[in-house]
Amino acid sequence: MWWYQPERIPPWRGYGYGFQVGVRLAEGNHAHPGSPNEFLWGGLADTTYFVDERENIVAIALSQFLGPPTDMGKLLRRRVYESLGDGN
Repeated sequence: MWWYQPERIPPWRGYGYGFQVGVRLAEGNHAHPGSPNEFLWGGLADTTYFVDERENIVAIALSQFLGPPTDMGKLLRRRVYESLGDGN
């Protein structure tokens, strides 16, 4: 099952898991902008959220899409950081 092997999925590389959420590790080659110790999760129906305490960000997308996988989490993150002028 792919969700138990996060190192195989590029957007999840560099995260450790605790309290059932992804926690961004300080080290690692991250696929998207963010800060160490931020946490995130993606759920069924393409829901996603992330919390970046260093940047004072809480972002949530609650779509209800049960089709093929999308990049909702990646898109949400990119748009939020672009709006801050920090879209690495």
